[in-house]
Amino acid sequence: MPVVDPDLDIYDSVAVTKAQYQWFKEQDIRFAEFHVLRDKLRWCYRRSGTNHFHECREYRQQFLAVLKEHREHGFAKPFKIPYENYKKNPDGSFDYTEFNERARQNKQNHH
Repeated sequence: MPVVDPDLDIYDSVAVTKAQYQWFKEQDIRFAEFHVLRDKLRWCYRRSGTNHFHECREYRQQFLAVLKEHREHGFAKPFKIPYENYKKNPDGSFDYTEFNERARQNKQNHH
């Protein structure tokens, strides 16, 4: 299950974009793994005929393990920025002064 780094610097837009890219890449890998196992199981079932219970046991166990993981943790989860790293004002709203300052610094560093 992909996890967002809790120490992600949310004020660095480049780091956030890279984390999002990595997140979606891991999601795509999980989907591909699921589809490959499903196709292997399907192929084994068709090839084996009546002996599929014995011959396809390995694929079936792998497929059910992946399916169980997806059902427990969700098949696809959205990318969530760790908002607990934001500073808040006393009224509960987010304090964007540090965000603006760090964005300006990052812009200067990347150009």
